[in-house]
Amino acid sequence: MNTQEKLNLIDQDKYNSLILFKEGNFRKCYNEHAMFFVENVKMMKIHTRFYKNVQKYIHAIGFPERSVGKYVDWVKEEFKAKIEEDTAEYIRLVACRWKKKYHYKVWEEPLIQIKEGLMLEEKRPSIDGSYKDKICTLLDEFAIEKSTPLEAFQFLIKLKHGIKEPNN
Repeated sequence: MNTQEKLNLIDQDKYNSLILFKEGNFRKCYNEHAMFFVENVKMMKIHTRFYKNVQKYIHAIGFPERSVGKYVDWVKEEFKAKIEEDTAEYIRLVACRWKKKYHYKVWEEPLIQIKEGLMLEEKRPSIDGSYKDKICTLLDEFAIEKSTPLEAFQFLIKLKHGIKEPNN
């Protein structure tokens, strides 16, 4: 199964299913399904790569084939999912009621920026007293002890974008 076929399969039901593709001795999830997996099942390293053949970034997580049983069982129990398809190429779980923390585009943006090595802003803005107060308020309201590293990183990006130079 090529990359475009995998993306087409995911696009058929992005938000109510989870597809675990078999690739050698590993299982992989892509894009929205990778997001749901790391937010709901287990935090894993997300690999981001630009695929020329489909002209887009693809985000993937993977784990050994020997672990698939425990993850499938956990998803079935926790989210009342059932196996709709179990082929040699993939397992599709459906009726998953994922806890969605972010819209996919919000989740994806920092991954692409990290991959590209982009600087969000080279020049640091000057901050007067009112900006310092605003930053302190936002920091006080953010529950870092309840957030994931990705959530904390996204908060910092939003914080950085929210700071503007006075009189601009």
